[in-house]
Amino acid sequence: MIRLALMNDFDSIITCLNDAKEFLKSQGSSQWNGPKGSPSEETFKNDILKRQCYVCIRNGIVCGVATFMGYEKEYDEPLGEWLTKEMNYTTIHRIAVKKEYRSQGVATELMHFAEEFTKNTGRKSIRIDTHPENLIMQTMLKTLGYSYCGYVIYSYIFPEPKRLIYEKMI
Repeated sequence: MIRLALMNDFDSIITCLNDAKEFLKSQGSSQWNGPKGSPSEETFKNDILKRQCYVCIRNGIVCGVATFMGYEKEYDEPLGEWLTKEMNYTTIHRIAVKKEYRSQGVATELMHFAEEFTKNTGRKSIRIDTHPENLIMQTMLKTLGYSYCGYVIYSYIFPEPKRLIYEKMI
């Protein structure tokens, strides 16, 4: 089950975040393990307060988290081309899964929910980006029908600001 995150989910969300950081590091990726530790706990607090953070619940436990929002400024100037020029899209950020639930379809469930969320909000597509070293996410996106559209450079992410971008029409 996917639902809007509540502030009392915060500790469980941070567990998912920390598990994801640890996993990415073990895979040789610096994503989420840079000097600023982005995304921060504060970022998730803000996502919850803005009602953009969603959690996956299994057996009463928060086992995954993702942020669904609209317009993303960094997507304005891709080095590549989006499938659509429309600005009416959902952006997915910060997918993280608790280690005990890894490889059990939690991220896929969140992605399917994002499609329903997008339809229900009248948006036309979903856009997402990922680190070049995050091969698992890249594989999942291709499997779910997302098209590679190039990359963007995040001006505030160091030391590796490049992110591969994908889009799926809904």
